[in-house]
Amino acid sequence: MLCVSILIMGMGFLIYPMFFPLIAISKNLSGNLIGLLMSIPAVVSLICAPILNRYILIFGIEKIILSVAFAFGGGYIMMGVIAPFENNAAFIGVNAGALCLLGYAVAANTIGEQSLLIMYSSKQDREKNLGMFRAASGIGSILSPLLGAGTYAAGGFMAAFLSIGILFNLVQPFVYLSLLKSRDEF
Repeated sequence: MLCVSILIMGMGFLIYPMFFPLIAISKNLSGNLIGLLMSIPAVVSLICAPILNRYILIFGIEKIILSVAFAFGGGYIMMGVIAPFENNAAFIGVNAGALCLLGYAVAANTIGEQSLLIMYSSKQDREKNLGMFRAASGIGSILSPLLGAGTYAAGGFMAAFLSIGILFNLVQPFVYLSLLKSRDEF
């Protein structure tokens, strides 16, 4: 189940840079502002990663992975909902908040999946499981242009972002339950 979640994240990581600049340009935002907005996830990830790494065992790996659902799915839903609005201040503000959520999700997912490998994989299975995680991310990246083009053709920018956010949030309860089951079995 975690591989399905990672696959959807892989799709989302490429849909954002494909479509966000097009939306921002259509709203006459400057290139500098677009670049600044697009850098938010990386900056937030850099800030969150050491904090999450230090406190992951206190919060719990499963809860950190569950928080990724709210952050990643919620960020994409926020970007999808705000896409058709003409108010540039609201567009910039909501997207800045959504991009902060995406930055947190990237850091939390990376720290969480590495912690899962250490906690729930036997030593001989760790490389195989890491390979499955990376393969899921790569397949998601391969499927991203197809999903992005299809959802854009069906419903525009809004559909491209909402499809990722909603799909990701639909999968997350199953991921969380499977993690809890794995924890109990392991």
